[in-house]
Parts: sequence; C-alpha cells; structure tokens
Amino acid sequence: MELVDYLNQMTTSGNNDLSSKLKLAGIKSSNKRKFEMVELLNEYLSKKENILTIWNNLVGFDKEFLEEYIRANGEMEYDELIVIINKYKRKLSYSIYGTEDYFDENSRARLLFIKGVIPLQILSIIKKLVTPIEFKLRIISQE
Repeated sequence: MELVDYLNQMTTSGNNDLSSKLKLAGIKSSNKRKFEMVELLNEYLSKKENILTIWNNLVGFDKEFLEEYIRANGEMEYDELIVIINKYKRKLSYSIYGTEDYFDENSRARLLFIKGVIPLQILSIIKKLVTPIEFKLRIISQE
C-alpha cells in the first residue's frame, strides 16, 4: 500500500488524525479539506530528508522504543516492551490506537506511524539506520 493510501484512511479530526500530524510536521494548513491535508502530509513524508530529520532528532524513550520496534519487525515481545517502559517510567498502553500512544502527544515519532503502522516507504528509510542485534557464538569444547 502506498503512503497516500494510508493517509487517505485517516480522519481530519480526533486522535492521531491528519490535523495533529500536520501540526507535528510544522505544516500550516489554512484549509480543512481532507484532500489538501493528505496531499501536504504525503509530500512531507515522502521526502527522505524529512524522515532522516525526524529520526535524527529522536532521543530517549522515542528512539529506543522505535529501534526495538523496528528490529522486531513491529512485533515487540512483551518482556522487551516492559524493560523499555520501566526504564523511562512510562505506562503500558492498551489503547485502540496502538503503538502511537506510547509516545507523548507532541512527539515527532508519531509522524512515522500512520494508522498504527509504519508505512513501507518510511520503514525502508529508517530500517537502514537501526543497528542490528549482534549475536556472538562461542564454541564450547566437550572434553
């Protein structure tokens, strides 16, 4: 599914809506028409340099949570989630809005998620920035 298709599924008001995403992106829209809002966000989120700027400015919980989320291909283990949540003294979210609700309302990390997922166009950019987990194997000889 294309980024614009994800954006078209969003509403113009409510929780995690087009208006709040525009505000997080720093885009002023005088028009409240959905078509224009989708067009503006699609243009913004389609630019690699904007995604890199968002990513490079993430710190603390937002950065660590997203790194683990991406390493886990969007399927974080409960134990991994609890470690990060406890480290940053956050609350476990059981929201219908999903992963986005782990981030503060004004966190730009929310821009990376559309309808609870990171679209492939965005994921393909930030996945290259996440250091993979390194496994070290040690051979034990049996004597």
